[in-house]
This record gives sequence, C-alpha cells and structure tokens, in this order.
Amino acid sequence: MVNLPTEEFKLDASHLRQDAINGAVFITIEAITAIKNELVRNQNFSDEFEDIIKSYETKQTRLSNWQQQFKDLEEAVSQLSAFFEDRYEHSEVNGDLPEEIKSKLENRREGIRLSVKSASRLLRKLNPEKTLPSCINEYITEDKLVNEIYNKNKNVLVDSQLAQTLRSLISNLADIDVQDVNLQPEIVPNDSEKEKTQPVSEKSEETEVQSNENEEENTEVSLILGNTIQKNRTALEELSENLDIVEKRFLTFIEKTLAPVMDGLTSGRKHGESLIDDLGEINDVHLEYVKNWLSVYEELLDVITQVLHQFHIALSVPNVGDVFYEQLHEPIAVVEDLNFGNEEVKEVVRYGLIYEGIIYDQESFLIRPAQVIVVKNASEKQTIERDQDTDGCEIDSED
Repeated sequence: MVNLPTEEFKLDASHLRQDAINGAVFITIEAITAIKNELVRNQNFSDEFEDIIKSYETKQTRLSNWQQQFKDLEEAVSQLSAFFEDRYEHSEVNGDLPEEIKSKLENRREGIRLSVKSASRLLRKLNPEKTLPSCINEYITEDKLVNEIYNKNKNVLVDSQLAQTLRSLISNLADIDVQDVNLQPEIVPNDSEKEKTQPVSEKSEETEVQSNENEEENTEVSLILGNTIQKNRTALEELSENLDIVEKRFLTFIEKTLAPVMDGLTSGRKHGESLIDDLGEINDVHLEYVKNWLSVYEELLDVITQVLHQFHIALSVPNVGDVFYEQLHEPIAVVEDLNFGNEEVKEVVRYGLIYEGIIYDQESFLIRPAQVIVVKNASEKQTIERDQDTDGCEIDSED
C-alpha cells in the first residue's frame, strides 16, 4: 500500500495536464485514490458503461436512419401510386377483339383497377403525419461522468481539455498504480519543523479526519457510478422500446399493406398466363396483342419489387420441386402427385418476404414465409407403383 501525502498537488504531464496558460488545476491525491478504489471495487462498471454507450449509440443511429427511411418510403409510395394510376388509364382493351377474349381482358383490367385502388390507399395507411418516436432520455456520457466525479471532489468546472485527460485516466485508472501518476507538489512553505514539534494527539486527530473524508469521497464516487449505470440502463431501455415501435410499424406496413397489392397482381398474372397458354394452343391471331396487354402485370410488379429492394426487402420465391423448408415455407395445402417426391413444392401460392438488414437486433428477418402446396404421397401407393415399374422393366429386358 502506497503511503500518499495529503497536500494538494498540481497535476502535470502524462496523465492529467492543464496548460499553464489556462491556469493551474489542483486536485487532491485522495480524490484520485477514491476514484481508483471505487473502480477497482466496481470491476464490471467500465465494461457495462462502455457496452451500454455502444448499444445506445448504435440504436440511436438506427432510429435516426429510420426517420429518413420513412421519409423515403413516403416518397416511394407516392410515386408508386401515381405510376399505377397512369398505367391503368392507358390499359384500355381493344373493342375489336373477339367477345370472349375481350371479356377475359376486361376481367383482368377490373382486377388491376382494384390493385390501383389499393395502391392509392398506401400513403394514407403509411400515415406520415403520425410522428415517429425519438430519443427521449440521453445517456450519461464519459464527459458528463468525468465532470460529476471531478466536481464532487473539487468544486470547479472541468474544461474540455481537462475532461479529455480525466476521461482517459478514469477509463484506465483501475490498471494504473497511483504512484505512477506524475504529480508535482506546489511550492509551499516547509512545514517539516512544524510536523516535528506537532503533538501526537493532533496528528491522530488529523489522520482520523482525513480517513473520514476519504470514506466520504469513496461513498460519493460509488453513488455516482451506480446512478450513472442505472440512468444509462433506463435510457437504453426506452430507446430500445422506441426503436421496436418504429421497426414494427415499418414491417407491418410492408406485410399488411404493400405486400397484398403485390399478391393481387401476382394472382392476376397467373390467370393471364393461362389465357396466353390457351390462345397459344390454337395459334390465335390475337396472341401477340394479348401478350402485350398482359405485360401491364410485369410493369406494376417491377415497380413494387423496386420499392421492396430499395428498403432492403428480398422476395423468397421457392422453385417448383424444391424440398419443403419449414423455416421459409408455409404449407397451405398437401396433395398427392407421383411426379414429385414427398415434401417437395408443387406450387408457389404466395411469395415470402425477407428483410436483409439489421432489424429487431437480428441481421436478417423473415417478414412472412412463402406459401406453398406440398406433395405428400401415400407410402403404400408409391411402393406398388415402383414394383410395377420394376416388373415392367424386367419383362422388356427379356423380350
């Protein structure tokens, strides 16, 4: 244990330094010792303090980014709605078509009209007038902590330069030997003679008083550290809650409002493809016109896909024949089909959506799974069919 003097010292050079031009700064060595001892006793303080600040600053940045993302989303939705309206207005069906084809295209156009109507409601459902939550309570920074500790031990305000040096000291103080701190004593009258003649009882009283003062300093620092952690925890919790609210609002809009518009168009496109197949089988002369007219689906879906990609959302589209994967797929029907293996995807009914970025403290997030029709063949029937195929092959080989 280092025996430390009780006089005031001028801090200089490596650990604490104040330019002489700005005036001398004084702090008692007991104050440094009190801070050091409390940091040693609170070994987890520095780690938790740093972790909370890093988490807070990261989430604060994410929340600020969401503020901008919602502004960008408002603009993107407005442009999408305008494009849908314009494209619908230019999708009239040629009246010279055969009645059957004309009727089917008019039916498709009605479906597109409903999609355009849904798109026109996107901005209202996004509700940009509703203010997003923001940071309410700020955390206690290193500078604020340094000032509070310093001011409790010395009733002076720490300027920015000294705050920086004190912050460095506090962050490393648990590993620093106090005797290593470069301290230069102020030039004061030599009291050595007074000490020699000072009665032992007076020295004991001074030692006891100094000991009580050190205990008070230790208690003050301990309270400061404890209050700092508690305040920062509370600030981080409130920030996390607000961030969750914003991210949930974004995901809900994508899943419940924008994605259904895409689903309606995807379904309509499938009906259009069936019409093209039917006309292709009979080499109908109106096939090219119908193909060109139905391209409206691709144009509208491309715009939605661009918006999704702009906000880091990828489509999850399984291929027919893929093995069912429960983490990404949702089975909405199970059928038998000997052309497929068990638990293979026969049809994709609805695309899945994946957020490819940090949200809900995850590096990626499944907004919704892809809906699929899955094949499940009866094992007995499969066995019979395989046996029949095998027998047939053997007969053919003998012939």
